Amino acid sequence: MNISPYDRLGGAQGISRIVDDVIGAHLNNPAASTRFQNIQDPEHARQMAREFFSTSTG
Repeated sequence: MNISPYDRLGGAQGISRIVDDVIGAHLNNPAASTRFQNIQDPEHARQMAREFFSTSTG
């Protein structure tokens, strides 16, 4: 049985958790957080990341 990367990551819910965790980690990292300072709509950025990873994995 061939399982897609999307399914192995937990589908939409799994990818959403991964995106939230990664963005949260970057926001809490002083070396990386400056890259997020100019984002006007953080939820939109998260949604775009979720869609990107969902599309690219499966």
